[in-house]
Amino acid sequence: LEIYQRRERLRFTTAGRSGNEEYDIPDDLLRILGWVLTDGSLSKQQASIYQSDGPKLQKILTLLGSLNWPYGLYHRQRPPPVIAGRQVRVARPENHIFLHAGARAQVQALIGDRHHLPAWTSCLSDRQAKVFLESLVDGDGSRAKNSNTPMLYCRMPLASELQAFFVTHGIACSLTEYRP
Repeated sequence: LEIYQRRERLRFTTAGRSGNEEYDIPDDLLRILGWVLTDGSLSKQQASIYQSDGPKLQKILTLLGSLNWPYGLYHRQRPPPVIAGRQVRVARPENHIFLHAGARAQVQALIGDRHHLPAWTSCLSDRQAKVFLESLVDGDGSRAKNSNTPMLYCRMPLASELQAFFVTHGIACSLTEYRP
């Protein structure tokens, strides 16, 4: 009340820097893990990433090659789906990239539960956090037209954990619930 009466400005920190040193994890591994968290599936039997044809598919395959991870690729064309009661005109070809045993075990050990942010992410540097963000957006996000602001689509509790993660790395973010 006293500050209000003196008409002073209030300042709130919305995002800060972590001050963390570089964590011992390669950027390409961070990128693949971000993709699995947002656009993949993970179980005891498999670790997979789903991606339509295009440059993002090539990006994933290049990352897997740089990590020397063996994988399988299954390409399929589904009939156009019905979304919100409307028939979609064209269905894009879909690719199922499944990781072979050694890579699958490494991803499972690093991610654990795909619905939560892994604990080791709190050790990432601010630069690594930005690399991780880019992979999350590539996996299941977008950028608004005429803006550099990324939008990321995911469910709770991962969404709230990501929000806390980003603000501690100098990346301002907010949560908005999607209601079709």
